[in-house]
Amino acid sequence: MKTYKLTELKAGEKGRIVKVNIVNQRLQELGIFEGTIISVMTNNLICMVCNTRVCLGKLVTDNIIVEKI
Repeated sequence: MKTYKLTELKAGEKGRIVKVNIVNQRLQELGIFEGTIISVMTNNLICMVCNTRVCLGKLVTDNIIVEKI
């Protein structure tokens, strides 16, 4: 299946995280790790993870690789 950077998804699209290119304990605490379903709420990098809205910076979202679902 084709993979995308999280920043390439548009508002309303969902993806399954296949790789996180940066190691960050806080991201793991938020539930952002391989296998997690993430929904893009707005094109301004607000996402839904584990029923929680989080705002992620461009540096972070450029390093989260997802496959669309």
